[in-house]
Amino acid sequence: PDKKIPDGLWEVYKPNSEGPSLYFANPKRTAYELPRQDFLPVIGVAVITLFIENVIGFSVDMFLKTVTWTLESYDQVGIENYYLKKNYISMECTRENERWEIRLNSDKLYYLKVRILGERIEKELSIPAGRCSLLPEKF
Repeated sequence: PDKKIPDGLWEVYKPNSEGPSLYFANPKRTAYELPRQDFLPVIGVAVITLFIENVIGFSVDMFLKTVTWTLESYDQVGIENYYLKKNYISMECTRENERWEIRLNSDKLYYLKVRILGERIEKELSIPAGRCSLLPEKF
């Protein structure tokens, strides 16, 4: 690693090498003004987004008001008060003794596509406003 660059998390990284990106488009700025070190608002948004997509398994299409939820072999996973185009949704999935249960709560209608890895279960459903519960093995 280059010892001239201090350690930390950076707002922007170089695309093809190690270290923070350099920004020279504005002549009034110095090279190290754009990639701010430990700039938590940007870093926090990126970490939360990656967690929602890769750990919880959500993929959202805001235009179609559709949530694709890819479930793995976790015992319990979910999210509360997720904002989806003027609609707050809460979804929780639990698994006990190889039996899955999905509990849903929303303010308005939305569409849910459920995929369960390893069991080849995939189903697209219209989820009404209010509370409901699904048993994927009954799909």
